[in-house]
Amino acid sequence: MLTKDNIAIEVSVPDAPVLILAQAQEIEQVLVNLISNARYALNKKYGSEISKKQISISVVETLSNDEPFIEICIFDNGTGIPPNILDKVTNPFFTSKPEKKRTGLGLSISHGIIEDHGGGLRIESREEEYTKIVISLPAHPKK
Repeated sequence: MLTKDNIAIEVSVPDAPVLILAQAQEIEQVLVNLISNARYALNKKYGSEISKKQISISVVETLSNDEPFIEICIFDNGTGIPPNILDKVTNPFFTSKPEKKRTGLGLSISHGIIEDHGGGLRIESREEEYTKIVISLPAHPKK
């Protein structure tokens, strides 16, 4: 998917495994959706330009209210999200994509899945510059 679009992917994860209690298929669905959205934004902005399309994925351990969390960050340098719709993008059936490319459910479902797992989904974006989505999920207690 990303190779044929000439999108460079940078992945940064801890050396030691990080664990969460989650339905793997649901978290996979969220990640695929977010990467697909990033791909769409990059292709829309850069077309077939080769050297400019970039997706960065990072995983870090953090604390929230003294509880361990895992944060997964997906960053792209695509079209960004206009400020006037940023607060709407997780609403069911809201989409900014053209008719043949939309369902309006991806971010809404992703947001719901993350909340169902006790986490949160935060979106930062600057139009025509970038979008950064941070998923926070409770970490599995270490023994």
